[in-house]
Amino acid sequence: MFKIFGLDSSNGPLKFETFARDLVHPDDRNRFKGALDLALKNGGPFREVVRIKRQNDRADRVIEYSARVEMSDSGARMFGIIADVTERRASQEHLEKSKEAAATALRLAPNLPESHLAQAQYYYNGLRDYEKAQAELSAAPPAPGARAKFFDLSALTERRLGHWKEALRDGEKAWELDPHDPFIATEVIQTFMLLRRYAEAEKLSEKAIALIPTRVAPFWSFKAEAILAQGELSRARTVLEAAPSGIFSKHGTLARIALCERDFTRASVELEAARKEQMTPPWQYLDLLAGTMARAQGDVDGAFKAFDKARGSLESSLTEHADEPALVGNLAWAYAGLGRKDDALRTIQQAVQLIPSWRDATEGPAYAAMQAQIQAWVGNKDAAIEQLSGLLKQAAAPTYGELKFDPGWDDLRNDQRFEELIAQAAKPVTLE
Repeated sequence: MFKIFGLDSSNGPLKFETFARDLVHPDDRNRFKGALDLALKNGGPFREVVRIKRQNDRADRVIEYSARVEMSDSGARMFGIIADVTERRASQEHLEKSKEAAATALRLAPNLPESHLAQAQYYYNGLRDYEKAQAELSAAPPAPGARAKFFDLSALTERRLGHWKEALRDGEKAWELDPHDPFIATEVIQTFMLLRRYAEAEKLSEKAIALIPTRVAPFWSFKAEAILAQGELSRARTVLEAAPSGIFSKHGTLARIALCERDFTRASVELEAARKEQMTPPWQYLDLLAGTMARAQGDVDGAFKAFDKARGSLESSLTEHADEPALVGNLAWAYAGLGRKDDALRTIQQAVQLIPSWRDATEGPAYAAMQAQIQAWVGNKDAAIEQLSGLLKQAAAPTYGELKFDPGWDDLRNDQRFEELIAQAAKPVTLE
């Protein structure tokens, strides 16, 4: 609570009267105090959203109180949670504006391809309704000035739906139309990686590096990841070490390569460097990687410290981002690292249900793979093997290099069934 408000907890508890007087926005103050007085008088639920000025940096934030008031002989007591919902509110407002803009365009110019493209973008980005996005894209031919965007969105939608052959076709068409767009290049390279066509993904990454020379784009890391997926650890490291400084996720990827090489000293150095990069992975990924590194070395205390640090941060973020699958999945990872079997299995199932593979053929398998790994960590090896076997019959499964070398899969090593799955991961996905 004190962190949300930007206050020092050593100053003692914050009284509601002080909060309302000193932190709440003047335009929200009377409404908040009125609702609070009514709840304290009558008991029952109390829920209010107010704007505050965070005290340590004077930043404007939006806070949601959700509480229950219980009456007793000694007076009223309030139990509940406080969440910073600033980003969620901003996202909701942006979504509403996108919806309104798309609807207006479709109403004013229903026959224009641009109107259907805007509506498709709303369905894809805002609602994650890929069937409706595809229907809008099919409703009109691409506009002459937006052909690259049209084919790129078509490819993105098709791969979410598991239409991989069409996704390849339309993605390559989009890149042909606009060879300097980093987002289109990223989509095409990712598609080849998801289809386990690693050598082709490596060549396309080299093409993107030559055509789009920007350090914020992920193409150097993509090249290293494609080489790593082929199981060539030394070459992947050499490529990335020779890459310009400041490129996207350089040290984070080098840390993963060193971990796969079992060079834990180098991995630790790269991990600390990754924490200082301009863009760091969200949801405590680096702490979880540190925990996995310690676990691989048999460092029980170090693993517990790293996983517990991640757990605490992720749990505190859960109130505001309960529907964020990456957060939920990483929390399950932390629980598994801490040996909390039931919590790990329950939580990873929640992540899988948020984005199941049948609804999203691009992201869904990643959470199913995480579930398989967690099953292995908590001792359910048969369940892990069974899940991996199903995953490797489709796109977006773990790569050959990951299964072969990543310590995260060590619990399944020396099992002949797992060795057979590693060999399967080296083969491209067959497109019908």
